Amino acid sequence: MLRALADATGERIHLDAAVDSHREALRLTTPEHPQRAMYASNLGNVLLYRHEGGPDPLPVSFGNAHLESGRRPRLPREIE
Repeated sequence: MLRALADATGERIHLDAAVDSHREALRLTTPEHPQRAMYASNLGNVLLYRHEGGPDPLPVSFGNAHLESGRRPRLPREIE
């Protein structure tokens, strides 16, 4: 929904909110939860989408790690 809002308005703030929401969902999900891979994939997708739309403070490899593994890679301490 936030990504669609960003597309409709052209405002990056909605993409940032989408990243925050997906990151929080993943953070709150236990490693053994059956939907964790989906949450990780969603975060990876929105990170890559945001990266394609402009500068991103995270390297593209961070988004790729979510997409490829379905597991949560270690986050840098300052963004956990």
